[in-house]
Amino acid sequence: MEWLAHLLIPHEGNNHHAHLIRYPNLAIVAAFLILASFSVSLFSKGSPQVLGFATDIKVEELISLTNKEREKNGLPSLKESPVLDAAAAQKAQDMFKKDYWAHIAPDGTTPWVFFKNNSYVYSYAGENLARDFYTSSAVVAAWMKSSSHRENIVNSRYEEIGMAVVDGKLGGEDTTLVVQFFGTPSKATLLPIISSDQGAQGVGIGQQLESNGSKPVSVLPSATTAPTENSIFSGLENLGLTQKIYLGVLILLFLAFVIDSVVLYRRRIERKNSHSLMHASLIAILVFLIIIGATKGVII
Repeated sequence: MEWLAHLLIPHEGNNHHAHLIRYPNLAIVAAFLILASFSVSLFSKGSPQVLGFATDIKVEELISLTNKEREKNGLPSLKESPVLDAAAAQKAQDMFKKDYWAHIAPDGTTPWVFFKNNSYVYSYAGENLARDFYTSSAVVAAWMKSSSHRENIVNSRYEEIGMAVVDGKLGGEDTTLVVQFFGTPSKATLLPIISSDQGAQGVGIGQQLESNGSKPVSVLPSATTAPTENSIFSGLENLGLTQKIYLGVLILLFLAFVIDSVVLYRRRIERKNSHSLMHASLIAILVFLIIIGATKGVII
């Protein structure tokens, strides 16, 4: 373990200056973090973000986690619908294009318009939305903590699911939007369009009545924004791979700077331009910000 002592602990063998916190090696660490961020972003999303944190949210994982929650409640798994996937992607793009974060757009466009645009005629439909999360598990966990979103996930009347995970700018900020559509295809013969009701409950714009006179049912969670109630500890679980890499390296550097400060102080060793305690404090702030950032996700 001599190499570890040279790396982390100042002593006579390394001239009282741990190798890890020497400037040339700190430059190597910084290059490693940039490369790690680039690599994770490239392989997880296909669009590198060298200086940004890559999210680790995947459609297939979201659907799998959703179906696991249904199975826990004795419900059958939902079948992924390519049509609902396309409709969900269109809803996400509509939010970016019109710069809004809501179930219903400022111009009155409801989620059910995207069902209709993709020729998906439903007897029952629903929508869940999420933004600013890092992982698929964090998204589904947040939905399950909300009673209205949970009701959508464990609703026995749904048969199919569609998902979209789309990156873009919303309100001038980079974000990742997650759109979850639920649907049950209508098995009834439909009459011509005679209704254009809107709202969180009832028929979407331009939806048709079934031949027996009943309206297709559309369900939305509460219209008010519901921030997740994550603690700092639960935030650790929500970190994506990039954030975990950053966090692990920063904690290692933090420990190295703290050890350096303590050893130099106890042995009364003076070293020119030594700012280990200040560096440790700055790293502690960065660690705190990363963990807090993992709890910023929002659902509606």
